[in-house]
Amino acid sequence: MRSSSLRRIRIVIVKEWLDAFKNRYILLIGILLPLLLTAIPLILLAVARTVSAEQLGVGNSLPAFLRQNPALHDLQPGEIFQAALANQFMLLFLILALPLPVAMAAYSVVGEKRDRSLEPLLATPISISELLLAKGLASLIPGVLSTWLCFVIYLAVARALVISDAVYSAIFNTTWLLAMFLVVPLLTLLSVCLGLMVSSRSNDPRAAEQLNTFVILPILVLFFSQLLGIAVINTLTILVLAVLIVVVDLVFLRLAVRLFQRETILTRWR
Repeated sequence: MRSSSLRRIRIVIVKEWLDAFKNRYILLIGILLPLLLTAIPLILLAVARTVSAEQLGVGNSLPAFLRQNPALHDLQPGEIFQAALANQFMLLFLILALPLPVAMAAYSVVGEKRDRSLEPLLATPISISELLLAKGLASLIPGVLSTWLCFVIYLAVARALVISDAVYSAIFNTTWLLAMFLVVPLLTLLSVCLGLMVSSRSNDPRAAEQLNTFVILPILVLFFSQLLGIAVINTLTILVLAVLIVVVDLVFLRLAVRLFQRETILTRWR
């Protein structure tokens, strides 16, 4: 890619960020949601540190799927309870990666429609592919970075809250790292494509936000499946999930490019 193309993409990304963070709704979900979804598992870890498994009535009655989990074999009941609790909330970080990118992508396109500002932008030398890439990156980067930052904060604070090194080893493992550094970017790309696709055909960003529920739904199914002992989230599960998301990403990316065309913009965005 030529330097002039990179410069145009960088200029549009900065413009998108300046416009997006003037929006109170985007600021709200960009700040409040990460704080909330990081604080909840840390508070529960702190509670689990001060209250023993016996006091909670689970010391001698841990579910079979927890006692039989190979990753928790060598742990005491209290350690198993805290490690299982921490692992359960790993999936919250996957959910955390979704709302901000889809909102930014949706408002980015709808804002252009509302302000009739895209036609002047198209009069510049920027191409449609550069514009789409810039809008996608402007939405994707904050979503990924905010999720990674929350994950790092979680790991740092959790280190002081776990009751033993064995518990920390059980939650800071390959599965977590794959989920954060492989699945989160893929999920975020899916959200961005969804936001661009829906808002390319709609004047209401809420339509894209509502469809985002379909992205969150499979994560919620995994969350409750693990909670009920129906499924165990391990490295294989995360890798299979990543492959499935790659397939969906490729389909959605193709659709987003098809919908985000110059003729469509000039004839329908009025």
